[in-house]
Amino acid sequence: MLSSKHKLQYLLVAILMIIMASANVAPAAAQECTTKETPSISTDQSDYVPNSTVVISGGGFACGVSLTVTVTWPDGIAYTGDGTGTIGSDTVTTDDLGQFSYNHFVTMVGTYTVTVAAQDGTVLATTMFTDATIPPVSSGGYYIDSFPGASIIPGTIDIGIHCDDCFAGITLPFPVSLYGTPFTTAQINSNGILTFDSGNAAYANSSLPLNIYPGIVFNTIYAFWDDLYTTFTNQGVRTAVSGSAPNRTFVVEWRADYCCGGSGILTNFEIVFYEGQTYFDIIYGNLASARDLGNSATIGVQQRYTPVQYTQYSFNAASLSSGLRLRFSLTQPNQPPTASAGGPYNG
Repeated sequence: MLSSKHKLQYLLVAILMIIMASANVAPAAAQECTTKETPSISTDQSDYVPNSTVVISGGGFACGVSLTVTVTWPDGIAYTGDGTGTIGSDTVTTDDLGQFSYNHFVTMVGTYTVTVAAQDGTVLATTMFTDATIPPVSSGGYYIDSFPGASIIPGTIDIGIHCDDCFAGITLPFPVSLYGTPFTTAQINSNGILTFDSGNAAYANSSLPLNIYPGIVFNTIYAFWDDLYTTFTNQGVRTAVSGSAPNRTFVVEWRADYCCGGSGILTNFEIVFYEGQTYFDIIYGNLASARDLGNSATIGVQQRYTPVQYTQYSFNAASLSSGLRLRFSLTQPNQPPTASAGGPYNG
């Protein structure tokens, strides 16, 4: 019979043998992240309305790697997904299944192309989606409907607005209606505003409804309210009348740079009035930069501040595109209503 001392010795030897055996066992290999799928990307919808978030999902990629997601907008420029109008791409990292999810905020009507590339620039997957015409909306008097493919109707009469922050009065060729009230004169601001109020040269834009800057609070159209520069002779504001009564068209066209720039024409837009009609259009020409798209501009119409009556299309958002026509109507356009999670805000 073993003594207690021998039992303890045997126990210690057994423990030592177990420890040595464990040390000789090779560690289990880490599970490798592999996929046999072909890399692919998709969006949560195929069509959106402006001011929406697009969810882009990817799968079949290597695990734990960084990828570059590039979303090219309808104007041919790639912008980041944060809605700030910053030119560039975004980076995502795949999970342990080789998947990712990425949100991209869109504001422009047209077709978008999504490209996912490896860090060396190799394109791995692409897809496309569209941003549909904005559904007509209104609770502020005017519905806004949008149409692509419009062209600027050139103004032919220079009304002398060559300045930094000024306005001038004009006599209209026919009565123009705003919120159902006819007007025969207007004040035109160098900074993208036409008003049937007393006028103001305000350059620092604000969100609607506007209760500052007396003179542009009542019965005002904010076609592209930004700090513009119309000093040089090729710039300025021009008007034109076409057609014959009672079906004439009156155009007020801005050709401007941004303050305080040079002699170029970096932004080009116009308001179009139609004789005998209660609607009007705003048309945007060839837009090249994020600022041209409206990321520092106010676009909309306001009858008064109190009680509130206004319709704002956008404020400091890259919501425009080249050839975009916005129609402001007091009656709903003849198109099927579409549910919208975003878009113009009306007061």
